[in-house]
Amino acid sequence: AVINEKIRNEVHKLVSILAVHNTVMLINMLLLSLMIAAIVIWCLFQHCRSTTVEISVVDEPPPYSIDTPASAKKSPEKNEDGYKV
Repeated sequence: AVINEKIRNEVHKLVSILAVHNTVMLINMLLLSLMIAAIVIWCLFQHCRSTTVEISVVDEPPPYSIDTPASAKKSPEKNEDGYKV
């Protein structure tokens, strides 16, 4: 009977330790999921911000003139006919 009482006390201690461990694990899992959610939201925010910047850059006209190939054709070693001098 004394051994059974000791075993029962040990089991009770173990159960209480496990309960505390489970609550700690639950809190840790909640914190981890919160951190993951925050990281995902931050990454989405960064991605959205970078795409809006890219879109605004695309909407702007390029700094060089559109007829760059035409101006490149006018090389100094060629005359108006396109033949080399």
